[in-house]
Parts: sequence; C-alpha cells; structure tokens
Amino acid sequence: PGKIKELHPKELAILQWDNLEWKMYDPYIEISGKEETRNESHVFRINSDKVKRTHVAIRYKDNEFQLAAWGKTMLNERDVEVSIDNTFVKWVKLNPKSTIVLNNDVVIRFKAKTN
Repeated sequence: PGKIKELHPKELAILQWDNLEWKMYDPYIEISGKEETRNESHVFRINSDKVKRTHVAIRYKDNEFQLAAWGKTMLNERDVEVSIDNTFVKWVKLNPKSTIVLNNDVVIRFKAKTN
C-alpha cells in the first residue's frame, strides 16, 4: 500500500480585507491591486487603486512567515523597507497575527493557521 495523498492542501493562513476572507494554501503568495491580470492561486487581488501590482509577497519558509514589499507598506504600525527589484528582496518576519497596511489605506489582517 502506498502513501495516502492529501485531498486538500494545508491552509497556512487567512488574510482578511474589507468583507473578503482569502485562504493562503501556497507557501508563497503575492498581494496585488486591481490592475493584476493573473488569475492564479497564489495571487490575492485587491480591488483598489491604492495597491500596485505585486505590492507585497508573503512566504512561509523555515517554519515562519515573512513579508517583502514593493510598494509603501506598514506592518504592525512600522514601515517596511521597500525592495527595489527582485534581485535583492528584503524579507521581514511576519508575526502569526499581524496587520498589514498598504499605502496608508488598505488594511489587511493576517492570521497564521500553522503552529
């Protein structure tokens, strides 16, 4: 008998914006604005002009969540250093319960489901 394959991927986290709840299954996701054209499982699209394409990314690596920003972002009331390009991405630790604010306007609540 072989190993039983998991039918449902593991839910890593939940992101809440406005009245929308989005479940994170992929270990790497991107949060993008309404100009985003990709319709993939790792892209959380927010219908706002205040959010740029690939504004932030979240990854689950080495048993912790991390966040990188390419647009103005605050994490738990602190500014996040913006990455200029994909060559030197600046990752910061993302606590299991965090508040992410994009362009002083879009508030996203992050809650880890692991741990």
